[in-house]
Amino acid sequence: MQSLGILIGRFQPFHLGHRFLIETALGQSDEVLVLIGSSYRGRNIKNPWTFEERRQMILDAFKGQALHFAAIPDFFYDEQAWVHAVEEAVNKKFPDAQKTLFGHTKDDSSYYLKLFGNWEFHELPDYQGINATLIRERFFLQKHILDSALPPETSQALEIFLHSNLYPALHEEAQYIHDYQKTWQYSPYPPIFTTTDAVVICEECILLIQRGHAPGKGLFALPGGYLEAGEWIIDGLIRELHEETSIAVDKPHLKAALQEIKAYDYPDRSNIGRVITHAGLFILQHQSCPLVKAHDDALSADWYPINQLFALQDQFHEDHYQIIRDLLRRHGLFK
Repeated sequence: MQSLGILIGRFQPFHLGHRFLIETALGQSDEVLVLIGSSYRGRNIKNPWTFEERRQMILDAFKGQALHFAAIPDFFYDEQAWVHAVEEAVNKKFPDAQKTLFGHTKDDSSYYLKLFGNWEFHELPDYQGINATLIRERFFLQKHILDSALPPETSQALEIFLHSNLYPALHEEAQYIHDYQKTWQYSPYPPIFTTTDAVVICEECILLIQRGHAPGKGLFALPGGYLEAGEWIIDGLIRELHEETSIAVDKPHLKAALQEIKAYDYPDRSNIGRVITHAGLFILQHQSCPLVKAHDDALSADWYPINQLFALQDQFHEDHYQIIRDLLRRHGLFK
């Protein structure tokens, strides 16, 4: 029976530790399938490179080697959907192979390596303590390429990216987050922020903004923001919705249209720190979508057909696409 080596990672960016994993899998398997996670995400300093860019980094480092790839999106609030996506990607390409998952258990975030009970798991040691987070921090804050941790091909790719028109926005975002976190660096405990996000539906459309400032400048997002001291969550939802979109619906009618408020607390959902948001679903029974106009820190505000969201998923800020998917599926509004 054909043997298949499987690797799952974000490869942000592809570094020498990743190369060690793939080399080991190549030496022990007939075929190797690399599953690139966090695909189809809006660019940010944690996920700055697209699936195709990361795939090319790996291919450049393994010239002449037969590697297979698949893109795996994030499902922060539906772990079973993520497991299904991984298994489907593997079985679609290699349904009958003897499957072995290669990986290194770095910390608690590596628990996903144990979710596939039907596959053999090959635990590999840490490789030189290389840290992708440090590589990204050096690159986006200091414009420094950590060559000692990278294959030459990745260093070259980062050099090209550094001088591209994509780099300045990510550098600005990295600097913004760095400065923001410094404001509470002497707090005895890391702060936990509370925000609201409004999911407003009308005539099979959803109301979205484009962010006007870092982080996530130019990306699609739900209208929302920080909850004020002494403010009820429902009041924060409606206040931020009015401030960012000037939606032509008054507060009593919005309250009547509220279907559900749900907390979204994926620990790494925001790069600024620990942020728990409360998403409110509003379904408006209007014959036409109310007028909206971007205001406050929104670059634009408009209605978008729900059936077009899948094609836009790589243009969303943070986990907003995942929130929309989860909340709308709960109410039968998203396939």
